[in-house]
Amino acid sequence: MKINELLEMYKKNQMINLKNVLEVEEYISTPLKRKMCDLVLDSCIEDVNGVLHIDSFDRYILFTIAVISMHTNLEFSLDADGVTSIDEYDELNKIGLIDKIINTFKTDYEACKVMLDMLTTDRMKNQETLEKKIVQFLNGIAQDIDSLNNLENKEDILNLLESLTAK
Repeated sequence: MKINELLEMYKKNQMINLKNVLEVEEYISTPLKRKMCDLVLDSCIEDVNGVLHIDSFDRYILFTIAVISMHTNLEFSLDADGVTSIDEYDELNKIGLIDKIINTFKTDYEACKVMLDMLTTDRMKNQETLEKKIVQFLNGIAQDIDSLNNLENKEDILNLLESLTAK
């Protein structure tokens, strides 16, 4: 069912029973939950020079859309870039339907949310390992050595060394 179809139905009759209108899966398997959470995190975590940056806003919106899509037959539209449109999310949220839809599979929603939080924590903690810090340090040294090898005169070498010590 398209989002605009549900919106039209709801505007005509706010007393509709969403479980009668939507096809609701009250439970999705653990492997599907994991895949959904991984896809959400892949879309909102960016590696910038070996440091992970998470966009919590995108994480929340993407998760909400994904969990609704996985548990119901609602189809969110894609924009010109192939990204789910936030406009439909806003329309559902504005009239209180997001929470009502999620309540049709609330127990599994909570399980999905716990899994997303766990996987987020794991990804963020995994970046802080000593091994990763050592690899980042050694990669930095290797890049500096490569830079030194590519310099053609002593003045360039001195300038590079000066900039390195200023770090």
